[in-house]
Amino acid sequence: FEPNDSDAAVGGEAASPVARVPALDGLDRMPPAELVAVLTAVHPDDVADAYDLVELAAACRRLKAWADGIEVETAAALAMHPVCHAPEAARNGFSPIRAAGQLLAARLGLAPSTGADRVAVACQLVDELPDTVVALFRGEIDYPKAAVLAVGVRALDPPDGCQDRVTGEQITADGLRRGLVAQVEAAVLPKAGARSQRQHRDAVARAVAAVAPKTAEERHQRACEDRYVQFRPDLDGMAWLHVYGPAEDVPVEARGAGSA
Repeated sequence: FEPNDSDAAVGGEAASPVARVPALDGLDRMPPAELVAVLTAVHPDDVADAYDLVELAAACRRLKAWADGIEVETAAALAMHPVCHAPEAARNGFSPIRAAGQLLAARLGLAPSTGADRVAVACQLVDELPDTVVALFRGEIDYPKAAVLAVGVRALDPPDGCQDRVTGEQITADGLRRGLVAQVEAAVLPKAGARSQRQHRDAVARAVAAVAPKTAEERHQRACEDRYVQFRPDLDGMAWLHVYGPAEDVPVEARGAGSA
């Protein structure tokens, strides 16, 4: 606020300006357009109540999630654009997702691989996880948690030739996969907003293992093939020891060493 505001001087004497703080009630229910107006009008230094400051920070996260939801739908639409399906792109080895990722990476200052990954996640969210996209728009989860769910269900690979238990009709692998993905989404999404990133990732892994235990076991066996131990010298006479392997084979002492 300008120091020469009409409230700043009374009777020729300087007075402390009175900060006009907008009402902060109901920020968690406020539509994005109204939320932008409130966040533009308020400065944290003018907010006296600690609870209001917490709600203000939460409102910023919700607004960011809403913008991320728009970015997700935009990236998915870009991957479907004729430009990304042009014959020239295919001749140069660019799939639509990779082509869209290149365009985004150049504009947003990202590595090409990062751009392609964001497009792949966006397409998967829009195609397979619509409720997760809705939760993102509502600010119930953030983009990292949406991405964790998208990546977590990629391992679901059901077999062909399955039949519906009621009708006996054949179910395609794609149709069965969508059903499994929906089960995982329904199991983890309601509590995702209250969980930490690590808790959310673990919840997704548990849900995937519950609906497709064979898939989870196959993934574990493949991961065991990539186990390794790595020693890396560091400064000041120190060194790093990296151990990647089955959790039951990693010594308990090593698991707790990082907190010592």
